[in-house]
Amino acid sequence: MKKIFALAPAAENPWYSCRVIEEAALEAMGPDGHFEVVMVRDGLTHELIQQLEVEACAVMVLSTPLLQQVAEQIAKLKSVKLLIPIFGDMTIETVLWSRLSTQLRGKNIVLLGASTRQCQQLQRFVKGASIRKLPYTLPTFWSVPTVHAPSEKLRLVYAGRLTPQKNVLELMSCFLRAAGEREDLELHVAGTFHELGHHFHGLGYDFAEYRQRFNELLEHGKGKIFFHEFLAQPELRELFDRCDTFVSLSTYHDEDFGVSAAQAMSLGLNALLSDWGGHWDFKNQGLAELIPVEVQTNNVPLPRLNIFVKLLLGLARPGHLERVSRQEKMWQYLGHTSYRERLVMIAEESIVDYEGQSTLFEEYASGSEARYVFNEGIGAKSRQQYLAIYGSYLTTDAGESYEF
Repeated sequence: MKKIFALAPAAENPWYSCRVIEEAALEAMGPDGHFEVVMVRDGLTHELIQQLEVEACAVMVLSTPLLQQVAEQIAKLKSVKLLIPIFGDMTIETVLWSRLSTQLRGKNIVLLGASTRQCQQLQRFVKGASIRKLPYTLPTFWSVPTVHAPSEKLRLVYAGRLTPQKNVLELMSCFLRAAGEREDLELHVAGTFHELGHHFHGLGYDFAEYRQRFNELLEHGKGKIFFHEFLAQPELRELFDRCDTFVSLSTYHDEDFGVSAAQAMSLGLNALLSDWGGHWDFKNQGLAELIPVEVQTNNVPLPRLNIFVKLLLGLARPGHLERVSRQEKMWQYLGHTSYRERLVMIAEESIVDYEGQSTLFEEYASGSEARYVFNEGIGAKSRQQYLAIYGSYLTTDAGESYEF
C-alpha cells in the first residue's frame, strides 16, 4: 500500500501558531499505516526522492519555509500528488508563489485551505487547481477534559499577538465600556508585542506609542484587566480553563483559521469573534458568535464595536454541561481521527492539474513587490483590488463546497 509522506521541517517555525499546527499534524498522523513522516533539514536526499517516486501516493509539505526550500526538488517528482497547506501566505509570499506558479504548473497539486473562506480566497488566486478544506487539528494536550471551577466572575480571555490588526486596544476599550455597567466582568490578555506580519500590507504604526496606549488601558482597567504576557501551552491551557469566553476582534489580513480560538473552544469555552476569515467556520459548527466587520475607506477592516459591547452586556456564563458539550463538538470537528480521514480522502481523490496563479494574483503580486498596494491614498483601483482579494473574508458563498 502506498503512503502519504509528510515532509516536516527540522528547524523551528518562526510563527508560534504554525509550530502548534505542525506539532498537531505530526501527532495526528502518528503510528498510522497510511502515513510516513520525514523530518527534513537540508533538502531532500537522492534516496528520499527515489523512495517517494516508488512508495508515495501523495507528498504533503507541512510548512511554507520548507516548501520554499524543497520546491525545485518536489517539482521533479513525476507521478506523485502534492498536498500543500496554505498558511495564509499567498498574500505575503508573492515572490515564492510567482516562482511556484512556473515550477509546479501541470503537476497534480491539491491546495489545502484551513477554512471555507480561505478556500474561497484561494479559488480567486489560482486557476485550474484542486482546492480542499482541511481544518487544522490540535495537539492531544488540548483534549484533556475540562476541570473548570465556577466563579462569581465572568472571565473573558484573549490570547495572541498584540498588534493593531488584532484590534486588541479596541477590545480592551470595549471591555471597559461594558465593565462600567457589569461588575462581574474580567478580561485576561495573553500575548507578546511584535510586528511580525503587520508590515506586509503597509499599515505602519508607532510601536512605542501602541505599547504606551496598551499600558494606559491596562492601568485604567486595574483589577478588571489582567495581562499575562506570553504563555507556553501548559500555562495557556491553565488560563483558558479558568475562563468562560474567548474574545477576539482580529481582522488580521491572513486570519484564515484562528488557532487560539480553537484551543479555547477545545476546552469548552464559548467565543465572541470578529466575522472575518476562518472564524465563520466556528459559527457554522455552532461554536461561536460573530461580530460584523466593515471595511473602512482606508482598506482597514474593523468590527462593529457597539455590537460587541452589547454582546458583552448580555453575555451569560456557560454551565459545566454546556462546556462539556462544546468540547465534544469541537473535537468531532478538529480531532485527529477527522483530520486523518479527510487527508486520506483528499490523497485518494482524482484532481485537476495546477495551471498556476490567476490574473488577480499576478496583478497584486507585481504591485506588492514594488510598494504597499493597499496604502491609504492609492485610490479606487487599490480598494477594488483589496475587495477582490479579501471579499471572501467578509462573506461566505454557501454555494461553494470544499467538503467531502
